[in-house]
Amino acid sequence: MQRYFLLALMILIVSPVLAFSQGGFYVGGSVGTAFVDAKVSETTGEDFSFNKNNFAWKLYGGLELSDFLSAEGGFRNTGKAENKISGATLTTETKGWDVAAVGRMNLLMVQVFAKAGLFFQSTENSLNTGDPATSGSEDKTKSVFLWGFGAGLKLGTIGVRAEWENIEVESPANLSMLSVGVTLGL
Repeated sequence: MQRYFLLALMILIVSPVLAFSQGGFYVGGSVGTAFVDAKVSETTGEDFSFNKNNFAWKLYGGLELSDFLSAEGGFRNTGKAENKISGATLTTETKGWDVAAVGRMNLLMVQVFAKAGLFFQSTENSLNTGDPATSGSEDKTKSVFLWGFGAGLKLGTIGVRAEWENIEVESPANLSMLSVGVTLGL
């Protein structure tokens, strides 16, 4: 946990210092699919599992620190996944803020990149069995590791990019996002 905090703190401290020499602010938005895979044991011993694909979106901004490095942050919502079994419904929804270092390489108009950072997740899990004694919900907030890679096409100040990101959350067990988006250089 301390190393994630130190990584985020380093990015926040170094970004403004290098901004004056490099410039290059950008904003963007992406839409895509979140892949949710989870297994939860219910109080009666019955397992709920789901492997769902949800509509997901994110808004982000970044600062190009050099020709090869950017700092990026944003907000994402990975959608709501639910599964029904034996009259009970399990629902999970994850959203939150992220900050990441992005290493990139430009090949003419094509840009390939990889990222690593932190996702400050807020997850709501709920179980509705129809009986108040066994139904309930829980909210979890936690900082977790985020990593991914992608490629884009840069046409002046406008860019188009596709990326895959893996979010190392505990609940749901596996969470990743595949998206396409547009960036605008400022």
